Amino acid sequence: MRDGISLCKERITHKSFPAKEILYALQLAAGQEVLALLPSRHNRAVDAWTGIRLDISHVLTFL
Repeated sequence: MRDGISLCKERITHKSFPAKEILYALQLAAGQEVLALLPSRHNRAVDAWTGIRLDISHVLTFL
């Protein structure tokens, strides 16, 4: 979930599905990449820095 005051900052490296929801690829400070699905009202530019926090009530994992 997007959080403008989060101390954890990520760089947006890619985004797709510019419709109801946008799938972002985020690069963490340590270099790992995570995916985040956000409502399109949170439209952010590639290479922008953003803050996020986990909403653990909606966790999806893939093995």
